[in-house]
Amino acid sequence: MSGEGGRETPLTVEDIYIEAMTLDAEIRVFRRQLNAAGRRELARIIDFCRSSLRRKLLLRSVEQAQGGAGAGGGGPAGGRRSLSSQNLSVPADIVADSRRLELIAETAV
Repeated sequence: MSGEGGRETPLTVEDIYIEAMTLDAEIRVFRRQLNAAGRRELARIIDFCRSSLRRKLLLRSVEQAQGGAGAGGGGPAGGRRSLSSQNLSVPADIVADSRRLELIAETAV
């Protein structure tokens, strides 16, 4: 995925979830056929993203509970990085599989 100036931008779980859900919706709306292996793989990607997003939400709520009401500020002097701002890693096979699924959906009749 290229950003401005041709530099690579990292995919976030949110990006992949949106793409997978869009692909799923397009398959249904345009009444495309996806073979059983493709359907299982798309479901696996969506389930992975949902699980990761739940974990991210849980980490954010734990962080807010530990930080108290004034958690919006800079945090401790140790340079602590916010858990909610970290991207969850996305396995390379999911990224590759999502591109393959797009091709399957585009070529399905």
